Amino acid sequence: INREKRARLWADDTSRVFFCTPQTLRNDIDLGNVPLKRIVLVVMDEAHHSTGEHDYVKVVQKIAQDNFDFRVVGLSATPGNDLVTTNELIRNLRCVRVEIREEDDPDVKKYIQEKRIQLKVVKPAKEMQAVETMLDKILKPKFGQLSRIVRVNCKVANATCWNFLKLSREINGDRQLGRDARATALSLCQVLQKLASAREKLRKYGFRECRTYLMDHFVNSNKRAMAHTAQCRNSRSLVEIVQLLERIIAQGRVSHPKITALEEILLDHFASHEGTNTKVIVFIQMRESVANVVDYLTSLNNQDIRPTKFVGQASSGSTKGLNQRQQKEILKKFGSGEFNVLVATSIAEEGLDIGEVDLIVNFDTVHSKIRNVQRMGRTGRKRAGRCVALVTAGKEASDYMKNLKKAGVQLKRLRGHLKNGFSYPDHLNPRMLPPRYHPIQEKKKLGLEKGASQEFISVTQARRTSKEIRKASGSRGGRVYLTPTERMWLQDQWGLNELQKQQLHLKLDSYVGEQSIESSFHS
Repeated sequence: INREKRARLWADDTSRVFFCTPQTLRNDIDLGNVPLKRIVLVVMDEAHHSTGEHDYVKVVQKIAQDNFDFRVVGLSATPGNDLVTTNELIRNLRCVRVEIREEDDPDVKKYIQEKRIQLKVVKPAKEMQAVETMLDKILKPKFGQLSRIVRVNCKVANATCWNFLKLSREINGDRQLGRDARATALSLCQVLQKLASAREKLRKYGFRECRTYLMDHFVNSNKRAMAHTAQCRNSRSLVEIVQLLERIIAQGRVSHPKITALEEILLDHFASHEGTNTKVIVFIQMRESVANVVDYLTSLNNQDIRPTKFVGQASSGSTKGLNQRQQKEILKKFGSGEFNVLVATSIAEEGLDIGEVDLIVNFDTVHSKIRNVQRMGRTGRKRAGRCVALVTAGKEASDYMKNLKKAGVQLKRLRGHLKNGFSYPDHLNPRMLPPRYHPIQEKKKLGLEKGASQEFISVTQARRTSKEIRKASGSRGGRVYLTPTERMWLQDQWGLNELQKQQLHLKLDSYVGEQSIESSFHS
């Protein structure tokens, strides 16, 4: 919908409920098209994004500048990775109450299906272990050099890219280090970060992805590198690693044993769901690995397995993205069954609602609890589902188990803090109704067809007599936002005579302005 049409919709009195992206709402607010004083409720899906400078945060701030009488409802399967983030969400969304629901709760259980979660541990190929040993021979001496300059809080065998990135930030902030020592430590952190990342890609994704990373960040990199990275780029050891990877790939070997394990899982799944419109989503973080998996599954020429890739719009390296039209077309074909295996990056973790997805395969593990929950949430919607995590034996498998245990502990702590530990900003949310009124909750299906405004009024109007209405008309003040159709409905509903109708219209016209909440409710 273009900007001009949106402006007309915002100005239309008959439009009462708007469904829009946070970016669109923020843009329309900035353009002055949104009647902020008329907004009474903002519902935010995937509310865990409400941190930092996200559009959710800005929308709430902008509405609050002109309107004090509105409410925010945030919905999320995962309120945050830690307590600090959760507290930030609560404050950004002006929350005064938090409701927690789990799959076993009665009001949730009836909407979800059983979900089986399985772990598949895959043994690494012998050649992978050989390449990792060669990488460690380069990594260990440089790790030792760095340890003699600064304290490194990890072991070389388990060190990750994130460890060295975090350490480099600490080194930059350490004013006790001399200039030369800091420069040397940062140079070592840079090369160790790249070597650890190459090792991690070998463990998780395999030979092709590791070779591509080494070529891009060492061999063919045109970027100006620090001393130790430049030294490593020209070393004989790195050249030998690249040559070994190229020989393995030339032999036609699969990039990682996970791919053949995935093949077995898919064959077993489709055999057990023969005659149904079952579908599978395979999640992989790396685009190159997405392409490799799709190519392998396509090469099987098995009619039961019909794969397609699903990635974001931006291009990355040699991998082109999919524009919005292509994405919609792929999802349409996936929904119709033309494709039944969607191999996707993180773009498919949120927003997809395809009921026939019976199997989720996590080709790699992610440390974020939010992303893990979002991935698993793609199945078990209309019928029972299954989630399988593929992990390589060794560090990836041990990290997965540690994160699983850690997530359970953090969730338990989070529940306790939500009930007792957080300070909710009550002053930001004064009562919108006068104290003597106590609304009763009533479950209704919201109709969006023409004439829905009448149904809306009939649901929300207070149970008052014509006498009370006439009495309220004599009071001063009030904030009233009624369309002509609603005014007619009011006068017919309460059986007003012609004089009373004229008085009502005059009062309603005069009430619009800066008035009190209580008078608004009476009006």
